[in-house]
Amino acid sequence: MNRHLLLTSSSFSHKKIQDFFISIIKEHNYKTATIITTANPKKEKALLAEKTKEQIISFGCEEVSFLDIEGKTNLDIKTDIIYVCGGNTFALLKYAKESEFKEQIEKLFSRGGLYMGSSAGSLILSPDIESAAEINPDKNKVGLSDIKALNFIDFAFVPHYRVSMDKKINLFKQKTNKKIKTFADGTGIYIKNDYMESV
Repeated sequence: MNRHLLLTSSSFSHKKIQDFFISIIKEHNYKTATIITTANPKKEKALLAEKTKEQIISFGCEEVSFLDIEGKTNLDIKTDIIYVCGGNTFALLKYAKESEFKEQIEKLFSRGGLYMGSSAGSLILSPDIESAAEINPDKNKVGLSDIKALNFIDFAFVPHYRVSMDKKINLFKQKTNKKIKTFADGTGIYIKNDYMESV
């Protein structure tokens, strides 16, 4: 599968994620990024969104902009990087589907770009978001009934892992027989086509 992903639990909260991201943008000469703010109710005014923009610029990108895909159609994202913020997984997936955001990700990969996700921004690339309801629950505030997700990875991405979650994780595995990968804050996974590396 043609894909280029850096999926994290908590964005640039750890220096090793920062350094890894910098190495990617230098290797590929990435200069532009779009930050999708949809999952956070405060959108681009959220402190984390503002901090993320400042960080991406400091890491070497020259042009970084915000985009909220809620209510949008006919998206046309042309930047080297698409970064998707965390927040409510159900809201993010609902508006990703309604805006046909998956097509923008596919176009990103076809031109050699990078998708980076934080928390919900990583989770929506799973086959579905059932784990968001069962393990570390998000509230389905938007009435999303179809929880099939964007399916760029073949496992459930579970962010913010803590040992206290083990019981719920084991019950979820027994109930669903799904493939799960857990990520503590400060960790993530890098995927390029069929290559995978923990970060």
